[in-house]
Amino acid sequence: MVQKNINDLTLSFEVQVSVIIPFYIYIKWLEEALDSVYNQIFLDFEIILVNDGSPEDIGELLTRYSQVKVITIENSGPGKARNVGIDKAIGKYIAFLDSDDLWDVEKLSIQVKFMNENNCAWSHSNYLQFWDTRNDFRKINCKMEGNIIPQMFLRCPIATPCVMIRSSILVNNVELRFSEVKRVGEDSYFWFKIAEKHDLFFIDKYLSKVRLRGKNAAFQAYLQLKSRSEYYDFIKEYKIGYSNSIHYKIVKSAFYSCRVSFKLVELLTKKLLLKDPQRELLSKVFFILPYIYIKSIFYIFEKKLN
Repeated sequence: MVQKNINDLTLSFEVQVSVIIPFYIYIKWLEEALDSVYNQIFLDFEIILVNDGSPEDIGELLTRYSQVKVITIENSGPGKARNVGIDKAIGKYIAFLDSDDLWDVEKLSIQVKFMNENNCAWSHSNYLQFWDTRNDFRKINCKMEGNIIPQMFLRCPIATPCVMIRSSILVNNVELRFSEVKRVGEDSYFWFKIAEKHDLFFIDKYLSKVRLRGKNAAFQAYLQLKSRSEYYDFIKEYKIGYSNSIHYKIVKSAFYSCRVSFKLVELLTKKLLLKDPQRELLSKVFFILPYIYIKSIFYIFEKKLN
């Protein structure tokens, strides 16, 4: 049993890592995800599977994984599911794995060792992207560390399956949770809240594999535009960290353009009674200029925004 003393409160942890997996659909992918955890060379972990109101019967599958702790909730989205897992976790560290993603066999071993040696609150790593229909992987370099605000508004490469968090920073800190009202960007909201209080550490290794599919939020212009529109509310309230007022105003204006574009898409969708495919096409048109603007700002001011 691991014990940690934080502000005179002794916290006891029964395992090193609590692995939280939210699940909604695709049992085959869930099976692959579970196998990637059980194949770890590091064995001191628990798995908390949060069944997010899935229409699929996972009972037969779980007979093979009798040690998995299953929590069933009404369908509420991945943010709520992960938060339920956090509240039930008993590990010194918490790691997240989406039910369609995979871990390298050394993922937990390398990251736990790194977390212990550096005494960090949270860390992340690089990852690989893959399609089921292809045999190749694309390397995604996610180097971002230290005080990541405000850089994370322009570029946030932190992938949920790559993150590990020290549980003690979440105890009695209920504001440090995933957003339960956002269906896209709920993870970025969590990273922002943690980054306000703790530096991020980076492991320059490819420890996770993220599955790509047509329904990934990253490929949906409407959801991306909506997410960046919501970022505007954060940015207009958060000025600390910008090197000068000009930088702040430029970044703020970029996300304001997303807010305006999103409202136009919503207005036209309602007025013209557009279906989802038409709304998606309209979103792509309205997202082009804000997207280019944000990318340009990142490349120009990346070093100056520290």
